[in-house]
Amino acid sequence: MLGFFGSAYLGNQTGNDEASVLSFVIGIILFIVFLILYFIKRMTLLCVEYAGGNIAFDVRWIQKHEQDDFIRNIHLTKDNVYSKSAVEQGFVSNIDDEDQIPDL
Repeated sequence: MLGFFGSAYLGNQTGNDEASVLSFVIGIILFIVFLILYFIKRMTLLCVEYAGGNIAFDVRWIQKHEQDDFIRNIHLTKDNVYSKSAVEQGFVSNIDDEDQIPDL
């Protein structure tokens, strides 16, 4: 984008077509370089947020089934804490064994 606007500006100011073409080519080259750098350096993170902050894991080195197991265990733990809290506060009656969330 910068190369395009720069070439349009230089073409109008100088009247020299070579300068505008050169700035356009430099802009395209820079765009391609930065696009490649973006795809090389980008990271996919698994972020776990909690009351005191968060933890992020780079998932390039973790297999898909390990990610799914981790997320499942987080959800089971959260559901187990919420159900125990609801029983302790009297919002629901005691949980039957067949409805209880399995231990990890």
